[in-house]
Amino acid sequence: MHTNLFSAGHSTEEVYRALGEHQARDHRTLRFLDLATAVVLIGALTNFNGWATGLWVAAAFLGLSSTRYFIDTSNRNFFMHRLDWEAATDEVRHR
Repeated sequence: MHTNLFSAGHSTEEVYRALGEHQARDHRTLRFLDLATAVVLIGALTNFNGWATGLWVAAAFLGLSSTRYFIDTSNRNFFMHRLDWEAATDEVRHR
């Protein structure tokens, strides 16, 4: 879940570091999903028997999951932190 880092008293440097950690975590997860997609696709391309259809379905599912995961986590995390940042900046300006 999302945590407003500024409301917890974190500095700009801490927020930057947290955003970098989140980006690295999401990148690792995305690489895993992409690797799983590639393995299943290679399996489907090299095995043209009855069970290859299941591999194609799994590859399509993993590929779509990778795309959704990347878009959802990246956009949500960026915009939530961006809104927090703007709110914190406005609060400081109005003091």
